[in-house]
Amino acid sequence: MTQVGGRGVAIVGAGWAGLVAAHDLVTAGLPVHLFEMAPQAGGRARTATLRLAGRELLLDNGQHLLIGAYVRTLARLTRLGLPAGQGLARLPLQFESTALGLRRRGPGRAGLLTGMLLARGLGMADRLALARLGLVLARARWQGQQGRTLADLLHRTGQTEHLVRTFWRPFCLAAMNTLPEQACAQTFVNVLHDSLLGGADGSDFLVPRVPMGALLADPLLARLRRDGARVSLKTRSAAWTKPTANGGCRARASPCSKCWASLRRW
Repeated sequence: MTQVGGRGVAIVGAGWAGLVAAHDLVTAGLPVHLFEMAPQAGGRARTATLRLAGRELLLDNGQHLLIGAYVRTLARLTRLGLPAGQGLARLPLQFESTALGLRRRGPGRAGLLTGMLLARGLGMADRLALARLGLVLARARWQGQQGRTLADLLHRTGQTEHLVRTFWRPFCLAAMNTLPEQACAQTFVNVLHDSLLGGADGSDFLVPRVPMGALLADPLLARLRRDGARVSLKTRSAAWTKPTANGGCRARASPCSKCWASLRRW
């Protein structure tokens, strides 16, 4: 990555993607200004501090689950020198609830198929629905779901209400932190393919041992500040204009009251 034209870069959003992008640009020698509307960095995987009865409690923004198929994310954590190994507990696929029990019964795809056939709480209609979904996706080479929601895909492939309620919805929430009605079907299919049909450990659950903020956002934010990046939390970037004077960008940002943050040409 090289510096282009001596300009700096503004990044809107301090989620994992924004933080990593800012880190790469700062490492390449570019001045960076990072904007985030929330009080904490991390996006959906942020950790907030709640003060209650004189105590401070660290609370994640929901329960998050990574899976073994996220090989690029795990590789990135390693390259950044962040404690992915110490911060994540790797557990073999096991989905247990009062209504459903599913676990891998041996290595590879055969173990997964056996687990689905022997899953507790699945009726014949549920198993046929799972087979139907797998057949539809395999025939389409696990592609062609762009522009659809996961809820639409589940409806079109005849997934039972029981499966949607006890398996697909919890799985979608855990893996994508999004409801099936809003989740991109193709993204979910990619996750499904890479996790269930990928390598032997692709379906492993990676459960955080530490607050999500400590896994990436907090250490990377501290590193960015140390390396000279400008970070504006609690700042909503509402509009962008291009002044004619110097060709730089101008961002209208609003923390608590209206203000202007100018990004001049470096």
